[in-house]
Amino acid sequence: YRGLVMSCESAKNVVFGYHPALAGAGFKMERFDFITSNPGRKWAGADFKGRSNRDLNTWFRPSDVTVGPEGAVYLADWFDPRVGGHGTQDRTLSGTIYRIAPKGFKPEVPALDLATTKGQIAALRSPAINTRYLGFTRLKKGGEKSIPALLELATDENPYLEARAIWLLAQLGEKGGTAVMNLPGEASPQKRITTFRALRRAHHPRTMDLAGQLVHDQSPAVRREVAFYLRNEPATPRVIDLLLTIAQGYDGTDRSYLEAFGTGATGKEGAVFAVLVKGVKARDWSAATAGVVWRLKTPHAVPALRERVFLASLNAESRMQALESIAFIRSLSAADAMVDIANLASDKVLSERAAFWAKWNHDRWWKSFKPGDKLEGGNARPPLVAVVTPLVQVASKLPSSAEILKLKGDAARGKLAAARCITCHVIGGVGVDVGPNLTGFGQRFPKEVIAKSILEPSAEISLGFEAQHLVTKEGLDIMGVVLAEGDPIIMKSMGGLTQSIPASDIKSRRKMTRSLMFSPAQLALSAQDVADIVEYLRTEE
Repeated sequence: YRGLVMSCESAKNVVFGYHPALAGAGFKMERFDFITSNPGRKWAGADFKGRSNRDLNTWFRPSDVTVGPEGAVYLADWFDPRVGGHGTQDRTLSGTIYRIAPKGFKPEVPALDLATTKGQIAALRSPAINTRYLGFTRLKKGGEKSIPALLELATDENPYLEARAIWLLAQLGEKGGTAVMNLPGEASPQKRITTFRALRRAHHPRTMDLAGQLVHDQSPAVRREVAFYLRNEPATPRVIDLLLTIAQGYDGTDRSYLEAFGTGATGKEGAVFAVLVKGVKARDWSAATAGVVWRLKTPHAVPALRERVFLASLNAESRMQALESIAFIRSLSAADAMVDIANLASDKVLSERAAFWAKWNHDRWWKSFKPGDKLEGGNARPPLVAVVTPLVQVASKLPSSAEILKLKGDAARGKLAAARCITCHVIGGVGVDVGPNLTGFGQRFPKEVIAKSILEPSAEISLGFEAQHLVTKEGLDIMGVVLAEGDPIIMKSMGGLTQSIPASDIKSRRKMTRSLMFSPAQLALSAQDVADIVEYLRTEE
């Protein structure tokens, strides 16, 4: 389990395990069940009533995990019968702590002599973070006299112990930093990353020199670290040259690498663009260069990007990428270029897409430039539409959920009845995502919870789907979920209608205490309909 990452998932009765591995400039995290009470994944739902023998496989609710100083794993099992939402029901704070260890394990916390370097190193080697912190702080306080012991640990066969030693050595003054720079042998990419991070954190004077070496490293993950380091460095010729080298190492597909490069170029985008395309015509950019320019988002690139959009010799994908690159540049030149494309491009797809961006950004980052007003035919912004979810004060004629669940549900009939739901929910890839996606919902929750969510929509509202009620100065009522704050406010309402509402048009705004979802009476649902929908949702993956 060396290097294992553990993650508790109480709703699925499992502690997931991961062995992170470098993948390009990012990580691959393939998970497995480290421990579970439910290997068959026969979930009774994230919530369940009571505890009967048939539900034994769902009793396990892991909530936290840690490692003890003797090396055992300790796991907290939470006994709340409800998981998810806001309905915590455990009033006794009950649970169990499990210790996970090899068969025959005899727990023994090592005695540590923190007064000696040997004891401090032993503490630093501990699997328990609190114990190794004790060793770390005392070794750091020891200064240069701790260096020999840490140098020995820095060549340990365990890479995680190596990393602890390297991180601390870099904080032990000039001698410690020099020792890190001079570590022997061919290091792994992770060790080179750790070394560079440690020296950077310690503000070692030779960090830039090391960056100059690692910028040519064969590992994109190592080059990623150099890019992050360069973010806060000034736009000197040396820094620009390093960023150019990083850009030239982009393979055209590694998004993690591209984002790291873009982070490093922050505040230096124009200078990097200039050296990147020096002597290269816009028509001759490689796919990797085009991707790098897209990420730079610099006004300096607008003329070349505009040229690429109008180049009929380029393929459609490259021309569209150039257009999309302009859309995220916050300058007058970008706004004007987009208007030119919308008004002049002979390619209908490009002109319509450009018109979309001119209108979309008209109230956003091109607000002061008003590109929509320069479009042929004008901005033609659609008028705001009132969208109200009425609250019908009608007593439910349906029986309780317990009575409804006594009815035999039919999934085929339920699919037809659920057609009334897809105006606001996605089920099996079909529908509008105003409310939560219901695909798989029925497999995560028991019948009682599903039925209650239909019968009492406002009893519990999912996080992120709380509704708001806006009233415009013209007297329009608009109810929906806010997708984006600011000016304008972007709101999505029933049926998926998305509107951009200028702040100057809003008279009042308040949070709603009820759901936007229609009641069973408004949906004309019978008790049998509800039972059928419940059965359908429990079969829809």
